[in-house]
Amino acid sequence: MYLKSNNYGSGIYNETQPVGSDEGNRKRNILGDNKMERPTREQIHMQTASLWAHRATCKLSNRKIGCIITTKDMNRILSIGYNGSPTAMPNDSCRDVTGGCGCLHAEQNAIAMVDGIIPNKTMFITMEPCEACANLIAQSNISKVYYYDEYRNHQGITRLRACGIEIIRLSKT
Repeated sequence: MYLKSNNYGSGIYNETQPVGSDEGNRKRNILGDNKMERPTREQIHMQTASLWAHRATCKLSNRKIGCIITTKDMNRILSIGYNGSPTAMPNDSCRDVTGGCGCLHAEQNAIAMVDGIIPNKTMFITMEPCEACANLIAQSNISKVYYYDEYRNHQGITRLRACGIEIIRLSKT
């Protein structure tokens, strides 16, 4: 199958569609209609966060974390982040020590790059936040957090719930 790309303004929002029949992308629902199967915005943003995790410079193999912050309606990505060395440091400055590697967390990087005035933002993280990041999230006008993987403890999730932030764990399917 060939793909064509439609550019709508900036190169950030490219939509790739199959050329020709889209019968392979359709399934018959109980009414007999052909409906196109499309990923949800939540799935797309979590997959995007997972892609950004590949940029992480942390040397701990289980600490490749990506983060996306969107508007409440999920129509706009406001910021991205991944765990790694601070901007002024070389990318290989991670000390490879659990709890003391020196890297910024993905959530910290994303929050540092977003406008704090925008209310009710949504965050997508590939791993649930630690307690320190949960405190930062609670102070950042983020009202909903989606995540894939569990952290070694659940203090961050507990803190977010106590602050009234909605938490949703998504499966990687």
